[in-house]
Amino acid sequence: MTDAIPSSFLSLFIFLFGLVFGSFLNVVIYRIPRQLSVVAPRSACPNCGAAIRAFDNIPVLSWVLLRGRCRNCRTPISPRYAIVELLCGFLFVAAYYYAAPLTTSLSLLTAFKINTPTSTYTIGIFRIGYYGGLGARKVATITPSAKLPQSQPPCITDVATNLYDCGNWAVSASWNVPRTAVSGVYLAVLIRPDTGGASQITFVVRNDSSTSDIVFQTSEETSQA
Repeated sequence: MTDAIPSSFLSLFIFLFGLVFGSFLNVVIYRIPRQLSVVAPRSACPNCGAAIRAFDNIPVLSWVLLRGRCRNCRTPISPRYAIVELLCGFLFVAAYYYAAPLTTSLSLLTAFKINTPTSTYTIGIFRIGYYGGLGARKVATITPSAKLPQSQPPCITDVATNLYDCGNWAVSASWNVPRTAVSGVYLAVLIRPDTGGASQITFVVRNDSSTSDIVFQTSEETSQA
């Protein structure tokens, strides 16, 4: 299976968005049980009632700089606020990774998760196309980054629907998609030199800024190899 790992910038953006969501969640946690509006008025210190200024309301950072106290009355502020914000930040990033999409954009790192008893194998990256009748063009060769052989945990199974989710597997190898890569359907071909056995992982490289007249959509939404 394949997992698209965002760049460090995108990971940071997702984390910061999670912090902001956590800050709003703190408002909801405090106000809803008290039957107060989550929109107005502005947040205020529950002890002295002083309105919290914008620069004192930055998720996590303001709590750390103020040493967990109200700027006005110096009453301790519960660490719950910072904890909720941090948890939301990490959960947002984790949710992105766990989704394990089959598509990736240019300049992103595509990670492959593989379960195999072999101690050596190679991965060839091919772009699907006509190419004079060859059917594909090899664009890269990568080697596993995980220690081999690599045993993965059992996939998460929903007994009622008989669905399998292997997003809990560890990363086995990765390919840094170059900005010059042509968008389209790709194959990661796994080959064992000891037995000659092979397997394929299908994934899509997107170019979200493309203005092509023709758009091709694959017929599958999930995959396991």
